[in-house]
Amino acid sequence: MHLDHDAQRRAIERLQHRLWTVVVDTFHRRQGIGLTQTELARMLGISPPQINVWLNDPTAMTLKAAARLMLAMDTEIELPATETKTPSPAELTRASEQSTCLVGRRINPRPS
Repeated sequence: MHLDHDAQRRAIERLQHRLWTVVVDTFHRRQGIGLTQTELARMLGISPPQINVWLNDPTAMTLKAAARLMLAMDTEIELPATETKTPSPAELTRASEQSTCLVGRRINPRPS
Protein backbone atom coordinates (compact mmCIF):
# COMPACT_ATOMS: atom_id res chain seq x y z
CA MET A 1 0.00 0.00 0.00
CA HIS A 2 1.39 3.41 -0.97
CA LEU A 3 0.41 6.53 0.94
CA ASP A 4 0.53 9.77 -0.95
CA HIS A 5 2.20 12.80 0.64
CA ASP A 6 -1.11 14.46 1.46
CA ALA A 7 -2.33 11.38 3.37
CA GLN A 8 0.97 11.25 5.26
CA ARG A 9 0.74 14.95 6.14
CA ARG A 10 -2.83 14.52 7.43
CA ALA A 11 -1.83 11.50 9.54
CA ILE A 12 1.06 13.45 11.07
CA GLU A 13 -1.20 16.42 11.80
CA ARG A 14 -3.79 14.17 13.50
CA LEU A 15 -1.15 12.55 15.70
CA GLN A 16 0.47 15.88 16.52
CA HIS A 17 -2.91 17.33 17.51
CA ARG A 18 -3.74 14.29 19.70
CA LEU A 19 -0.39 14.62 21.45
CA TRP A 20 -0.85 18.38 21.92
CA THR A 21 -4.34 17.84 23.37
CA VAL A 22 -3.02 15.33 25.93
CA VAL A 23 -0.26 17.73 27.04
CA VAL A 24 -2.57 20.77 27.23
CA ASP A 25 -5.26 18.84 29.13
CA THR A 26 -2.60 17.64 31.58
CA PHE A 27 -1.36 21.20 32.07
CA HIS A 28 -4.90 22.45 32.72
CA ARG A 29 -5.39 19.78 35.38
CA ARG A 30 -2.08 20.81 36.97
CA GLN A 31 -3.11 24.47 36.80
CA GLY A 32 -6.04 23.52 39.00
CA ILE A 33 -3.56 22.56 41.73
CA GLY A 34 -1.34 25.61 41.32
CA LEU A 35 1.10 24.94 38.44
CA THR A 36 1.78 28.01 36.31
CA GLN A 37 3.44 28.42 32.93
CA THR A 38 6.19 30.38 34.69
CA GLU A 39 6.84 27.50 37.12
CA LEU A 40 6.83 24.98 34.26
CA ALA A 41 9.32 27.14 32.34
CA ARG A 42 11.57 27.37 35.40
CA MET A 43 11.49 23.58 35.82
CA LEU A 44 12.56 23.10 32.20
CA GLY A 45 15.08 25.97 32.11
CA ILE A 46 13.31 27.79 29.30
CA SER A 47 11.38 31.04 28.93
CA PRO A 48 7.69 31.36 29.89
CA PRO A 49 6.86 32.65 26.40
CA GLN A 50 8.12 29.34 24.93
CA ILE A 51 5.75 27.41 27.22
CA ASN A 52 2.96 29.69 26.04
CA VAL A 53 3.76 28.97 22.39
CA TRP A 54 3.77 25.20 22.98
CA LEU A 55 0.49 25.26 24.91
CA ASN A 56 -1.31 27.46 22.38
CA ASP A 57 -0.08 26.20 19.01
CA PRO A 58 -0.41 22.49 18.22
CA THR A 59 2.02 22.78 15.32
CA ALA A 60 4.74 24.29 17.55
CA MET A 61 4.91 21.37 19.97
CA THR A 62 7.44 18.77 18.89
CA LEU A 63 7.61 15.26 20.27
CA LYS A 64 10.66 16.32 22.30
CA ALA A 65 8.81 19.34 23.73
CA ALA A 66 5.81 17.18 24.64
CA ALA A 67 8.04 14.67 26.40
CA ARG A 68 9.82 17.42 28.36
CA LEU A 69 6.54 19.01 29.41
CA MET A 70 5.03 15.71 30.52
CA LEU A 71 8.19 14.80 32.43
CA ALA A 72 8.07 18.15 34.24
CA MET A 73 4.42 17.47 35.11
CA ASP A 74 5.36 13.98 36.35
CA THR A 75 3.11 12.29 33.80
CA GLU A 76 3.55 9.79 30.98
CA ILE A 77 1.72 9.78 27.66
CA GLU A 78 -0.24 6.77 26.46
CA LEU A 79 -1.82 7.08 23.05
CA PRO A 80 -3.76 3.99 22.06
CA ALA A 81 -3.42 2.97 18.44
CA THR A 82 -6.63 2.76 16.44
CA GLU A 83 -7.26 1.22 13.04
CA THR A 84 -7.92 3.87 10.44
CA LYS A 85 -9.62 1.51 8.02
CA THR A 86 -10.94 -2.00 7.84
CA PRO A 87 -8.64 -4.31 5.86
CA SER A 88 -10.03 -5.49 2.54
CA PRO A 89 -10.76 -9.21 2.06
CA ALA A 90 -7.69 -9.44 -0.19
CA GLU A 91 -5.49 -7.89 2.53
CA LEU A 92 -6.89 -10.33 5.11
CA THR A 93 -6.27 -13.29 2.80
CA ARG A 94 -2.73 -12.14 2.07
CA ALA A 95 -2.03 -11.66 5.80
CA SER A 96 -3.40 -15.09 6.67
CA GLU A 97 -1.35 -16.75 3.91
CA GLN A 98 1.80 -15.13 5.27
CA SER A 99 1.21 -16.26 8.87
CA THR A 100 1.66 -19.72 10.29
CA CYS A 101 -1.48 -21.29 11.66
CA LEU A 102 -1.75 -24.83 12.97
CA VAL A 103 -5.41 -24.69 14.00
CA GLY A 104 -7.29 -27.59 12.43
CA ARG A 105 -4.17 -29.10 10.89
CA ARG A 106 -3.42 -32.72 11.58
CA ILE A 107 0.08 -33.20 12.83
CA ASN A 108 0.06 -37.01 12.38
CA PRO A 109 -2.45 -37.87 9.68
CA ARG A 110 -3.87 -41.36 9.75
CA PRO A 111 -2.80 -43.67 6.94
CA SER A 112 -5.50 -44.23 4.36
